[in-house]
Amino acid sequence: MLLPGDTMLLSGHERLIEHSYTPVYIGDLAEAVHCLEIRLIGGRRTPDDGAADDETAVPGKHDLSEVERLVLTSLAQRYLRGLPRPQPVAWRQVADDMRRSRFAGDRNWNEGTAARVVAGVRERLSHPEYRPRVAGLLRDEVFGEPLGNALNDNLIRALLQSATLDPRDLDRLDPED
Repeated sequence: MLLPGDTMLLSGHERLIEHSYTPVYIGDLAEAVHCLEIRLIGGRRTPDDGAADDETAVPGKHDLSEVERLVLTSLAQRYLRGLPRPQPVAWRQVADDMRRSRFAGDRNWNEGTAARVVAGVRERLSHPEYRPRVAGLLRDEVFGEPLGNALNDNLIRALLQSATLDPRDLDRLDPED
């Protein structure tokens, strides 16, 4: 869900909404987005209302290897921290995070290595035979130049919307103690 100020509400997280009007945008930006208008005016809960710990349907997640998950978590850390108007971090930051992580393995991590891992995920998820295929991850699917971070932003948003990545993944970025 996208809240005012371009802040995303991620799976498993809550946000207090005061007595007010709040537009919430729900959906896949590549297909259809719906505006849910919340007008919270107060009142008391009844015993028939849903409980706070009731289960919610989880969308289909995308399979990622451990290395892919770690690289994408680093790339998406501003989104996962809930920062307003987030953008992917620089490749240099991703490479630094990978070198410091105890989960990154023995690879020689640099900016190009990290970029190739992400490009491989974008290609796999956008392949015509992949289900559910993710649109907007390839250069010819995005309009306008310069592209900047558009392809990676689309990838990150798809992974967050599907709950493939969530803020708990940030724990894996912490260097070995």
